[in-house]
Amino acid sequence: MNSDQFPSDTFDFEAWTALARDNPEAFDELRQQHIEDTIHWCCDYGRGNEKRLRGLQWRIDMERMKAHTPLKSCLRVSSMMWDAVYEMQDGLDQYLAEFRNILNAETTAPPSPMSVSARAQVLPFKKLS
Repeated sequence: MNSDQFPSDTFDFEAWTALARDNPEAFDELRQQHIEDTIHWCCDYGRGNEKRLRGLQWRIDMERMKAHTPLKSCLRVSSMMWDAVYEMQDGLDQYLAEFRNILNAETTAPPSPMSVSARAQVLPFKKLS
């Protein structure tokens, strides 16, 4: 494999499906190796933090273990993914709101002296002698 090539670029769904059906132990070994290859690829090229990636993989493994069935496992991991997507969306929404506030503050110019005097009542002052 080319070192710049992401490990899943050569993923063959049909082959993985057949392996899972015919030899679940070999499938799990290959899955583990693929996970390790992906983590190493991310860390070797500065695309990820190994500690965080291993922590995420641990959480995924624990959810899979608690699920007891492949379908429940898929649903649990999918839910984790959507939670992360919604969290990122919330962060993006907050960032954009702050950015809009900054833009609005910069584009709101102070009123010109002419516009203030046109609206103000001018009071006459007595001359002091």
